[in-house]
Amino acid sequence: MSVIKSVKNRKILSIFFVPFLGNTIGMMVNSVLVLFALDVGSTLTEVGLMRSIGGAMGIALNVPFGILSDKYGRKSMLLLAQTMMAIGDAIRCFATTPAHVILASTIGGIAGGGYFPILLSALGDSTTIEERNDAISTLYFFSSMGLLAGPTLASILLLSLEIRTLFYIAIVSRIGLLIFIIYTIKSGKGETQRLNLKGNAINLVKQKNMIVSMMTSTPFYFANSIYQTYIPIFARQELFLSDSLVASLEMFRSLLILMVRFFMQQILSKITHKKLLILMLTTAFIAGLSIPYMTGYYSLIPIAMAFGMCFGVISVICALIISSVSTPTNRGLANSIHSLTTSTGMFAPLAMIPIAEIWGVNSVFTISALLPLIAVPPILFLMQPLTKNPK
Repeated sequence: MSVIKSVKNRKILSIFFVPFLGNTIGMMVNSVLVLFALDVGSTLTEVGLMRSIGGAMGIALNVPFGILSDKYGRKSMLLLAQTMMAIGDAIRCFATTPAHVILASTIGGIAGGGYFPILLSALGDSTTIEERNDAISTLYFFSSMGLLAGPTLASILLLSLEIRTLFYIAIVSRIGLLIFIIYTIKSGKGETQRLNLKGNAINLVKQKNMIVSMMTSTPFYFANSIYQTYIPIFARQELFLSDSLVASLEMFRSLLILMVRFFMQQILSKITHKKLLILMLTTAFIAGLSIPYMTGYYSLIPIAMAFGMCFGVISVICALIISSVSTPTNRGLANSIHSLTTSTGMFAPLAMIPIAEIWGVNSVFTISALLPLIAVPPILFLMQPLTKNPK
């Protein structure tokens, strides 16, 4: 297994634990964030704004984070990202109004500008051409374990604790993660200190596979952000599910992300990247159309798992594309540009507010189901076979 082989590589082992620990904390918080916003009196507009503000911060800071990590090192930017997340959690501990929740998302959203793209860049810096694809798959696997552990932990804790208590736990945990990063992560950086930002960016976005990655990520992450925002609202307000059950839906989604990423190398040996992307986008379309017809908790589980499978596959393939079109001198920029396209999806919940208020939440799912299909034509006509990573 590629995961076992990469874990044995001691020079990159500590990098894998950062997304595991970070996502465990982050998903414990994110799985209850919409519910907490409703508890403090947020309207649909305010919930949409809370979810979108992180995307706005990501768009503003994605490229600067990548450039700064290329110049000053990955470690310093990782520390900044985790510190901002901890401050956001601290604000939520004392939040009593929707304004407080929105402020917490604004500050925490600063981390969206550099967290995972910098990890991908750090991994690319520390691996050879032969090691890189396996290492990237392993990073996503550890990330997926955190995505699964976070909602699972939240659903268990909510059986006996209030939502607010989870934010206190998150702060203490993030302090531990900061200490881990300080003592285990090397401050790697790009091979050059003189960066031709404009030239690097133009060279990247001119490549067909880079265009495919961006045009696939944008509509899919729009749809994904809508589902992550409105499914908890639908589950609580329409199906009257408990907070613990709503949080557990994210656990099933994350379980499929974990499984897909663990077997990604085996899957890609049976089907091409292009066919797999189209299959996942079609699956997301069907699952999105099905949501309004769900009548209870058990009927929502396969929907959550379908979206987890789609997210897991699409995110890994896009990462492989970015790795194949970039070099150490522009890898931070390349990952940041890609992350910028995924961050734009965070505006989707805000855009759907008028539809939700006029026609209801069910209409949001029907409209958003069409979004993944937008990516199919670029994949069909532009995508080229992935080549080996540049050195």
